[in-house]
Amino acid sequence: VATGKLRDAEALIKTKCANNPKEPQYVIELALHYLRTGQSQQVSATLQSLVSKQAEFPNARLYVGDFYAQSRNWERAIQTYRDGADAEPKQKNLYNKRIVTLLLQLGKLDAARPLIDTILRDSPKDPEARAYRARLLLESGKPADLEASIKEFKGLLEENQRDENLHYDLGRAYHAQGKLDEAWTQFQQAARLRSDFVPALLALSEISHQKDNPDQTLRYATD
Repeated sequence: VATGKLRDAEALIKTKCANNPKEPQYVIELALHYLRTGQSQQVSATLQSLVSKQAEFPNARLYVGDFYAQSRNWERAIQTYRDGADAEPKQKNLYNKRIVTLLLQLGKLDAARPLIDTILRDSPKDPEARAYRARLLLESGKPADLEASIKEFKGLLEENQRDENLHYDLGRAYHAQGKLDEAWTQFQQAARLRSDFVPALLALSEISHQKDNPDQTLRYATD
């Protein structure tokens, strides 16, 4: 690809697929090559070839949905996940969680809420679904919802202290309440767990600015 030999690249990926018929990711790689080279019909045909082999690739629609999500084709991604939930009832929650993730990214909170409730009815202790619910409560900004989100995030962190996203979201909830010291502690922990976690570094910089500490503000902004 780097030297412009697109046909050679395509042939190589096809050989890779042929030699590894049970590896769906290589089919996705071929579809991605077609996407990058503007061959939209080939993209659709390649993805459909994966979906049509339901017996061989039970989670084919999951791979295809992820492909569309990576390509920022949100509508196709969500529809593919919905088709997957219908085709594989036992994996319904897996597909629904993918849909919820996209809906939250797109800011469609009202659309995400009933799906989260559905997942939690089936699996009340599901940590991902509980985190989704806590984030919805956080986004509402209402005092009672903020308290509920903090309680949920704390409960999740008791089960998994090494999840930087949970620490970050708990920090956001504290920050929304104006509790800067508590927020600072959580943002710092998130940054310790993952040194390149930009949102946590920005949050630390912002709190430093709010506390009128220019040296610290600059330090975290530089990081």
